[in-house]
Amino acid sequence: MNNAFIEKIKDSIDILELIKEYVPAVRRSGRTYKACCPFHQEKTPSFSISPEKGFFYCFGCQTGGDVFDFLMKMENLSFNEAARRLAQRAGIPWQEEDSLSEQEKSRIADYKLMNSAKDFYRRQLLSDKGINARNYLKERNITQETADKFELGLSLFDGLTKAATKNGYHLQDLKRLGLSAYSSGTDYFKNRLMFPIFNHRGDCVAFGGRTLGDGQPKYLNSPETPLFSKSKVLYALNFAGPSIRKEGKVILLEGYMDVIACHQAGACNCVAPLGTSFTPEHAKLLKRYTDTAVVLFDPDQAGTKASLRAALILVENGIYVKVAALSEGLDPDEYINKYGLDNFKKVVDQAKDIINFRLDCVLKGAQSISPKDRADITAELTEIIQKQPDKIIRNEWVLIAANRLGVAPDIIAQKIKKTDADDKAKPAAAKEADNTPQSESDLIRVLLKFPRYVELCADLKEEHFENKDIWLILKEVETLRLQRPDVENILSLMVQRDEGLSKKALKYAMQPLPEGIRPQREVEACLNTLNKTALSKRYKRIQQQLAGYEPGAAPLDLLKEQMEIQKKLKS
Repeated sequence: MNNAFIEKIKDSIDILELIKEYVPAVRRSGRTYKACCPFHQEKTPSFSISPEKGFFYCFGCQTGGDVFDFLMKMENLSFNEAARRLAQRAGIPWQEEDSLSEQEKSRIADYKLMNSAKDFYRRQLLSDKGINARNYLKERNITQETADKFELGLSLFDGLTKAATKNGYHLQDLKRLGLSAYSSGTDYFKNRLMFPIFNHRGDCVAFGGRTLGDGQPKYLNSPETPLFSKSKVLYALNFAGPSIRKEGKVILLEGYMDVIACHQAGACNCVAPLGTSFTPEHAKLLKRYTDTAVVLFDPDQAGTKASLRAALILVENGIYVKVAALSEGLDPDEYINKYGLDNFKKVVDQAKDIINFRLDCVLKGAQSISPKDRADITAELTEIIQKQPDKIIRNEWVLIAANRLGVAPDIIAQKIKKTDADDKAKPAAAKEADNTPQSESDLIRVLLKFPRYVELCADLKEEHFENKDIWLILKEVETLRLQRPDVENILSLMVQRDEGLSKKALKYAMQPLPEGIRPQREVEACLNTLNKTALSKRYKRIQQQLAGYEPGAAPLDLLKEQMEIQKKLKS
């Protein structure tokens, strides 16, 4: 893949619009844009985007790059995979090459095998042997159109493994992707209604199976594989994404059938975790689509606990969350089939925020509460409120909790303040200290923006710099300026030559320069400081050398150099 083709793709993609699809809360800050970093958890935005330069950089975790780097990191893609996706986005015909890595070829082969399995299960459902499974879907009011949309299928007994190996697939690959059991080498899924599991991009990465007999467990998911991690995939997100963005919120349910029934009825912004607890990775995935969620799990005690756990994780990740409950202990699919979509939407619209939801749970049926119970409940709610990063919402929750518990708001506020103070007192993960002298960082920031002034730095040597990375960046700017004097965006050229060095340069390139800066004057000021600093260091070394001589025995050339440096430092 040649550089011209890469540059064509990069020039066709607006990095700001791309990042906004994954990071909703982006705010303008001068000539750049800021947001909380999608690659690490933070409350104060340190993630910076420069549409002008075509780069992003996080000053918290030191992650940065261009559109390719962003998509590769967000979607866990190789460079070729990211380039292909971005070319498709830009409407640029893809240049097929034989330059795929072995890892990329393996992943393509894995997806091909998963699609082959999906199609096999689908044919089984539509065959004469699938009559019982089709009848079950009819009993659950799942239409043929919906079964087609979700590509539902059927596993019988040991059919897939035999068919796949007959068609040239290797048993070891079937085992590795969770299609055949490691111990027996027979089908992993037997006599089950099959639900293909797609990642948010629409790739089939796993399967879920519901038993059609007395087998256990009732629901069985694929094991963890190179393509599938339960903590990072949400069922039906590939279908729900557009509706989530349109509706401005996501509805989080518990199971496949609940999600399918809701989509069939028209509530297409529903998703569900896959037989595992809701995780921070799930929350970060949803954060790409919306900052509002409604949690609607089963109304029993286990479902209530699961709802609270999921809600807290969503809150911690900056998503405003409400919790809803259906009447009569019905599941969403049962409720929609009985009362219809409009009533389901009313329940969702009447969902309560997490504080009122939890208060309803703990105060339900209580005529009065003892002082100890009030203290315990206050402590629990304090932990919930403390997880809310938005100060306005946090203050509102304090007032709600205080009012309903009969506690002074100041008491809860003080508890939160103490918890915050305790958290701050805990040793934080150490950030790499940057002791770069200001003159060095200022110089390279200006030169990355105005590379034509690098000519003024011809007399600089490596000993002028404490930060050797800046010296290397400076030499790279000099080289590129000689090769391509017509290019001002020197960083884009640097990316093509030295990825490691360009990442280090990005840290400085993304730091804004003052408005109305005069680049030549700024460079000259930095050079003056660097020269004086270098002279001061040399002067100290001479002093140390002279201290080793007897009076009158010091070399004349060393004394002469000392006097010359003194004059320069005073001038």
